[in-house]
Amino acid sequence: ATADVEEGIRMYKHYTSVPEDMLELRNIVLAKKEPRKIFVQGVTCLTSDGQVDFKEFEATPYGMVGSVCRHPIPPLVLPLFSLLFPLSISPSVLLSSSFVS
Repeated sequence: ATADVEEGIRMYKHYTSVPEDMLELRNIVLAKKEPRKIFVQGVTCLTSDGQVDFKEFEATPYGMVGSVCRHPIPPLVLPLFSLLFPLSISPSVLLSSSFVS
């Protein structure tokens, strides 16, 4: 807030440096690091004959996008969607079966 660049650099280096005694532990932790877990929510909907259909998606970034695209957009959110994404894909295209399998 005070634009003290030298003090800011000193503080940054202080808080981001790894002490020598912790480098060995850091290497062990990094060697055992696993990929981030992805939670992908399924979608339920009614079919034309009144049956409940549950669509599952794979736990990948592609599956997450597919899940989000298949969730219905509440009517109150539609005007906000067009304000936030005026030049992007329309909600009807996102929800169509040709866009998401």
